[in-house]
Amino acid sequence: MTTDDLTGVHAAWLPPEAFRAIGSRRVLVLGDGALVDTVFDEVARACAGYGGDARRAPAGAAAPSGAAVAGAALGVDGAVQVG
Repeated sequence: MTTDDLTGVHAAWLPPEAFRAIGSRRVLVLGDGALVDTVFDEVARACAGYGGDARRAPAGAAAPSGAAVAGAALGVDGAVQVG
C-alpha cells in the first residue's frame, strides 16, 4: 500500500479486510449502550462479509452453552467469558 492509496482515508477507521479474523468466526458481543451498538454493527458487518455469525446479549448475560460462542465472549467492559 502506498501513501497515494490512503488519500481520503480517516486514520480512525480500519479497512474491511482488518475484520476478516473476527468476521470469519462466531462472535457474541455482551453489553448495552451506544458503544456496544457500534461494536455489534461492525462485528455483524464483518461476519456478513466473511461467513461468521454475530450475536448479542445484554451486559451480565452468560454466554449461551453450545451456541454462537466459539471460544470466548468478548464484553465491551473488558470482561472475557470462556465457553
